[in-house]
Amino acid sequence: HTSSLTHLLAPLDDAQLAIALRNCCYDDEPVERALFDGVVDSLGGSPQHVVLYMDALLRRGIARPSAFIRWLFDGASAQYGASSLASSFAPLELLEVGIERALDAVAAARLAMDAGAPGADAAAAESLEEARAACRAAAEGLDDGGGALADARRALGRTLARAAAGELSPLRRSGKAQPLPEAAAFLEDD
Repeated sequence: HTSSLTHLLAPLDDAQLAIALRNCCYDDEPVERALFDGVVDSLGGSPQHVVLYMDALLRRGIARPSAFIRWLFDGASAQYGASSLASSFAPLELLEVGIERALDAVAAARLAMDAGAPGADAAAAESLEEARAACRAAAEGLDDGGGALADARRALGRTLARAAAGELSPLRRSGKAQPLPEAAAFLEDD
């Protein structure tokens, strides 16, 4: 599986192909879901590889974290879906990947805005709204039960509190953690 994962990741490192994939997938939820299903169909025997590849797709902006999280709760196969939170590490890892990539996009947009990049204000607003949508999708999915779902909701709350303080682990981030005060409010009602 290692060589197949390496070969699957290589095209995502090609900037032109990544842009083409984003243009085909991003903001088209049925296509994004088909992409996620395809990853599971290809790598489903290796939960670690599924987590790594989904992380790569979200990190490169090919699909939206909110669509990914909704897929986890109502479209993913049993092994990777939220119904397996108690029996497998993969669903919780995937949920964390979705949230953290949404938060990364906000931090990156903020850095671009601080640097005065053209269009950065609009990108920051869009990233913030996507992060809010991802967190709400997770909260709604986790609202439906106790046990492992309640534990996962508490873990999500802790992740958002760490994001608000700029304390997410650098091992799980694409760059230096930046405080994101809005994260603490992502689970609150409007």
